[in-house]
Parts: sequence; structure tokens; C-alpha cells
Amino acid sequence: RQTGPLLISPEHNTVFYIDSLPVMVTLAWNTLQDEEYYVIELYKAGAFYDQYIWSENSITIGLDEIDVYAWRVKAGSSLWALDTYWSTTWQFTLQLN
Repeated sequence: RQTGPLLISPEHNTVFYIDSLPVMVTLAWNTLQDEEYYVIELYKAGAFYDQYIWSENSITIGLDEIDVYAWRVKAGSSLWALDTYWSTTWQFTLQLN
């Protein structure tokens, strides 16, 4: 089983100071050779919030609550016996100005 993707942005512990909601946040990670899809898990306030299956190495999501979010990614391919391990988990915070 391969190591999971490396997260790129937003960097761990980033705080987004925003004027209004909803806000669009782009999550990005490195690509892996032969990957066909990525599974992205999003957590809010420490609890599972949503999961996305995506074919590219970034995704833009709309968030409508001020909170602390965490995210992680793994990759998969029909050429591999198993999906990769999960990436490290990074978090970011949405905070009103």
C-alpha cells in the first residue's frame, strides 16, 4: 500500500478571516502516479462532516458555518490492490472579521 497524497493547501492551521458566508475553500494535494480517483474526508468540530470522491487533485467546496474544519485525502486506482493510506490530517478555521 502506498503512502497517501501530500496535502498542499490550505496549510495546516490556516485561519480564514471572512466577511460573510457561504465561503468557497479550495483543498489541494499532490498527484500520485496511476491514480484514478481521490477520496476526501471533511470533518467539522471534530466530527465527520462530508466525503467527496473526485478525479482531480483539488476540489472547491462551499462552507456555510463558522467552525474548525479538518480534512484528509487518499488515492485509489484499479491498478492497485488497495487504496493508499490516508494523508496526514490538516485543519483550517473559518472566522468572521
